Amino acid sequence: MKVKIIKPLQGGEIEAPTSKSHLHRILIASALSGISSPLPDEGRSEDIAATERCLDALMCQWGTPLESQPPSPKGNVKTLPLLDCGDSGTTLRLLLPIAAALGKEVLFKGSTQLMSRPMEPLIQAVTNHGCTVKMIDSTTLHLAGRLTGGDFSLPGDVSSQYISGLLMGLPLLDCPCKICLTTPLQSAPYVDMTLNVLAKAGISWERQGDVFSLSCGQRYSLPQAVVPEGDWSNAAFWLAAGGFSKEGILCHGLSADSIQGDKKVLQVLAAAGGEIGPGENGIFSGLGNFHGFKFDAVQYPDIVPALAAVAAVARGTTEIFNAERLRYKESDRIKSIADVINGLGGKAEEMTDGLLIHGVPRLKGGTVSSHGDHRIVMMAAVLAMKCENPAIIENAEAVNKSYPGFFADYKNLGGALEWL
Repeated sequence: MKVKIIKPLQGGEIEAPTSKSHLHRILIASALSGISSPLPDEGRSEDIAATERCLDALMCQWGTPLESQPPSPKGNVKTLPLLDCGDSGTTLRLLLPIAAALGKEVLFKGSTQLMSRPMEPLIQAVTNHGCTVKMIDSTTLHLAGRLTGGDFSLPGDVSSQYISGLLMGLPLLDCPCKICLTTPLQSAPYVDMTLNVLAKAGISWERQGDVFSLSCGQRYSLPQAVVPEGDWSNAAFWLAAGGFSKEGILCHGLSADSIQGDKKVLQVLAAAGGEIGPGENGIFSGLGNFHGFKFDAVQYPDIVPALAAVAAVARGTTEIFNAERLRYKESDRIKSIADVINGLGGKAEEMTDGLLIHGVPRLKGGTVSSHGDHRIVMMAAVLAMKCENPAIIENAEAVNKSYPGFFADYKNLGGALEWL
């Protein structure tokens, strides 16, 4: 579907959506602790629904812990439990080592795009420790065997989700384990978030540099009262939009003391000329006087689209670097960001590992593709605020992956739009 932005949002107050990254981890820890799902009946993003669906397929009856079992005898793959991950990379990468540690023989299914994203380092780590993993077709992966303990080696600069999946899965083996990174860890705040949730669930890892160590005898025991945080990565778009709006935006549900690394957006927008900081029960972003900036995205790739929206209309040139992993997200985000900015009348250049964005005072508007990427949809909607003519976003329903209420919130902030 297409959405046409007829009138840009004006500003106001809004509640930050729930952190998808935090909720994935809480859901899994809840299942492993044997407590009920913390999810309400409605309002799930597609990615969160995928994780809950896959936990159900692991024969999880909410309120009963997931338990290890001997490796299943290999049988007819058509009768195996099917874990449908949809397009959620987090779901696949966190649950594959957990299912392996539990000794479950299962099928993981996902979109062609998901299954084409890098998985080999995680698959290699699992197969080096007692499991078999093979692709049946372009959308289906077969896992069999039970994971054995010991030392796991894998790179830290491809996906932090590999490390998070092993951090969550290996405690189920009840034996000493180590995770040894062969390259420096990128997106480290997501690993910190995993360790934070694990600590709340009674699981403690020791870290010395690039080595994580686990002692045996630990059990998942997450308390019922863990509440996911507001999402800084998705709220980043409202904070960027506040810098363009007449009234400013007060975003409730965000804490500057958050465990999420994407709160970095607060510092970057302020340094780039934004009027941004603590507000009443949240963070306020008002009309900014933005200038170009340099941004090292190595630990914070998910806020790049929101920052790129600001850079597109800032004075001067912005350089975003150390962002090569953006090419392996829901779309090639370096290319997608450049395509949308240029398609709306801006000036952006792709680099191998980032972007050069030359700010212009106003954009023309027009029709752009979201490339099926939820964050590109939100970026384009923010850029529409600076367009002289309406902006039309193709495949705008992709936003449902992480933030199904995005366009309702856009209208609640004074915007007007039409679905085509």
